[in-house]
Amino acid sequence: MKITAEEIDARIKQWKDQGTGRIRVLCRVRKATRGGLSEPLANAEVKFVPEDFWARVASGHGHDRQHRNGLILQPKQGESDTAPGMSPGFYRVEITKGTEIPAKYNTETILGQEVATDVAGISSRLVFELKY
Repeated sequence: MKITAEEIDARIKQWKDQGTGRIRVLCRVRKATRGGLSEPLANAEVKFVPEDFWARVASGHGHDRQHRNGLILQPKQGESDTAPGMSPGFYRVEITKGTEIPAKYNTETILGQEVATDVAGISSRLVFELKY
């Protein structure tokens, strides 16, 4: 789905008006199996890379664990920065696990995610189900 520059500007204004700071982002990576089921993909690295127009924002990353959600974090911006999580924004999502996961989920990713308090899944857990 493509969005316009005007829609992006409107969302950024919303975040500013709300005074939104960093947001806790939990995720789980699953691999689709035969029969339409899926299973956890333990130890997958998940990286949220800001879209090009959002370049002043740092990337965030985390690891999905076998029985725990991965917490996506941006690096701290100095000693006084104690807020864990991600800045609101639009990110490409790159998921890797050695050479197991195809490029369409990492170097040539087709995945994207908006981080904002009103986005479905952000307040609980995002689930990325990979099919390969």
